[in-house]
Amino acid sequence: MSQSSAGSNTVIQDAALLVARILIVGVFLVAGYWKLTGIQFFVTFFGNIGVPMPTVAAYATMVAEIALPLLIIVGYQARLSALALIGLTVIATLLAHRYWEVPAAQQFGQAMNFWRNVGLVGGLLLIAAFGPGRFAFRR
Repeated sequence: MSQSSAGSNTVIQDAALLVARILIVGVFLVAGYWKLTGIQFFVTFFGNIGVPMPTVAAYATMVAEIALPLLIIVGYQARLSALALIGLTVIATLLAHRYWEVPAAQQFGQAMNFWRNVGLVGGLLLIAAFGPGRFAFRR
């Protein structure tokens, strides 16, 4: 393989990593926005599922769901931010998407949310393990 071909391949891989980072964390930005625009609903929801200090938890979750994805997208402390989002996602999944405990009519939707989150954790693990690639403010 020629030098220019190898360099071109690296640019394509780094561009793919940037696009992957954006796609993986996009769902968190949307969730954070929904919390921002409807925080009282989420405070009530968090209280209903037994989250301690639901107001603090809802606001902290909202900030994390906006700030951490933005850090990952720009590539600043992406590995650490991915690990933090993994923790948040695991906790949220175990608290809010226990599909095995809900009525049969709700199980499919909750199971899809549960397994979607498992997939997100997989994508975040890739970012944590391999970093953001070349198109980042800091690796």
